[in-house]
Amino acid sequence: MRRTYRYSGRFRETRSSWAFISILTKRSSLSRRDIILGRQKRDRQWSRHRELLTIGGQTAPGLSDADIVSIEEGFQMNDTSRTADALRTPKCMRAIGTALLLFLPFASMAAPKNVTLDVVTFNYWNRPILDVFIDGRAGDSSTPYPDTGGKTIAGIKLRLGPKRVTWKLDGPRGTPRNGETVAARNLVELRNVPKDAVFLAIHIYPDETVELITSRHYPQPTAKGESMARATR
Repeated sequence: MRRTYRYSGRFRETRSSWAFISILTKRSSLSRRDIILGRQKRDRQWSRHRELLTIGGQTAPGLSDADIVSIEEGFQMNDTSRTADALRTPKCMRAIGTALLLFLPFASMAAPKNVTLDVVTFNYWNRPILDVFIDGRAGDSSTPYPDTGGKTIAGIKLRLGPKRVTWKLDGPRGTPRNGETVAARNLVELRNVPKDAVFLAIHIYPDETVELITSRHYPQPTAKGESMARATR
């Protein structure tokens, strides 16, 4: 008995290859979305293998361009046996092993890393400060020492590395520099954050320098800040 496949006219508006695939999968559980996701998965797998088989855009030592093409065709055709046979050849295994030894230890170092912390501001100036920002986030304010460090801004996401910290000077009317925005004069960096860190304390000193300290428990004023605050009172 001859079987006839019938499909709606919407396939005629697509490429012929999609119409052909849709006809063949009409009576199967595969949908067009399944086919797309399968193809994307194969592309990701090939991309990961290609990074291991090529170094700086050049074919890894011991491999030829024909080897790379053969492996890629196996991925594109979804031919698992052909792909596995090609990847298991001694020269291919050596190339992958070399790439893993050379590059994977540096992958985690090069990748940007973000942390989410609760920010607490400590102000050791003898005047209030407003709009305390770290990389444009948080926006805290603080009264002068010793009434400082009592507020928390939760869930601030920051990238590890150099930070820009700014704040605005406040005070009674007529106080010099009122409304002036100040940026930290020193190099401020957020690095080596412990995995169990919860808080990020921003310590703002009267000499316009800033210190960032992470901690698991609620932060406390620094001895340096207390000493500078007492000297300027």
